[in-house]
Amino acid sequence: MTVPEDDWLEEVRRVAAFRMAMRRFERTTERAARFAGITPRQHLLLLAVVGMAEEGKGASVSELAEHLQIAQSTATGLVDRAVAAGLVERTSARADARFVYVVPTPRGLAALRTVVRRLDAEREALVAAAEELRAQLAPSRRGRGSAPRAPTAAGVARPCQRRRSGTRPDRLRVAAARRRAPRSRR
Repeated sequence: MTVPEDDWLEEVRRVAAFRMAMRRFERTTERAARFAGITPRQHLLLLAVVGMAEEGKGASVSELAEHLQIAQSTATGLVDRAVAAGLVERTSARADARFVYVVPTPRGLAALRTVVRRLDAEREALVAAAEELRAQLAPSRRGRGSAPRAPTAAGVARPCQRRRSGTRPDRLRVAAARRRAPRSRR
């Protein structure tokens, strides 16, 4: 079977090379996390907690779930295990004790620092690969006039759904309208 050579195939090769660089970074990150004595998921949790935390506040479990793109119950279990390992702790908000935030412990910060330092070279390589991909794809994208594309669960690209800031998806708007509408009695 012969594959026709065209711009599309060259673009696929570039994207595949970048994907390989990303996967190499992920594997190196997993090894660095284990070297620091934490699991890769605990590393991602610590990275999210420290990266998202407002000064002195921490991050809520629901914020962490959103940031890590996992279910809230999964985030709760991950936080529970990290608390048991001494990597993070839960603290109540000063203004309202009902709000609980996750903050890193000194042990968690030390583990995160170890991982980040071990990844310096890999991070630079990934940034270089991203910049190379951007430079190579930019000329091939000019003049196409197509909308940006986002991956789906199946891995097939589809047009991005852009929403205005502050608007809710249609299905949520319809559900809210149904709740507000008076019900007719039968």
